[in-house]
Amino acid sequence: MVRKTLFTQPDVKIYNLIAGKEVLFYQSNLDHPDGFDVSRVDSLKANILNVMVNHQLEGAHNTTTTIVKISDNIVDTLKCEIAKPNAASSIVTKIWLNGKLKWDAANPKNASDDFGHQRAITVFK
Repeated sequence: MVRKTLFTQPDVKIYNLIAGKEVLFYQSNLDHPDGFDVSRVDSLKANILNVMVNHQLEGAHNTTTTIVKISDNIVDTLKCEIAKPNAASSIVTKIWLNGKLKWDAANPKNASDDFGHQRAITVFK
């Protein structure tokens, strides 16, 4: 996710929707325990926000929801379709941003657009 808005690491919070409740992402064993990384791309004059989306499927559902909050005024919802080819693997196959399909593994963008076949989307706010 690329954001034109300038923000810093403390401005961002990632929540997973689990059993209908927003649960703050934190996994101390990860390189980015808060579920995201912010990096500056000077050529774009923007910050890149890399978000680790929720992979925990509940019941018979094949989608998960991750909520991205930047400060108090920017809230985005990422809904991901997850394929589970086996017990140890999870593959994101579709991504919706605020209800709009933004990426589909079966129909990726042209490689010259944005990030091509990578599972990435561009958002300017």
